[in-house]
Amino acid sequence: MPSVEQLRSDFIQDFPRGVVSTQIEKTSGEVSILVFLLSGPVEDGGSRSTAVMLGAKRIGSDLYLCSTVPGQTLADAQLAASACESLWIESS
Repeated sequence: MPSVEQLRSDFIQDFPRGVVSTQIEKTSGEVSILVFLLSGPVEDGGSRSTAVMLGAKRIGSDLYLCSTVPGQTLADAQLAASACESLWIESS
């Protein structure tokens, strides 16, 4: 199970000029979830911010990775975090 710190560092290494503002961190034996705002420079000299959710959920022996797509709002990322944390598999 990746830790919140590992999720953050693995993602951020691809965005060395990005600024991270953590909004939610949650870790337990079965889930690691991170929601943050990522801000970075754009071509016109300004900066742009987007919300990001990264998560890992263990169900039995399986590990499920969750994330948002670029351009999400903080509310979208929080909703995705809740969905990742609530994942379950129906037994047959």
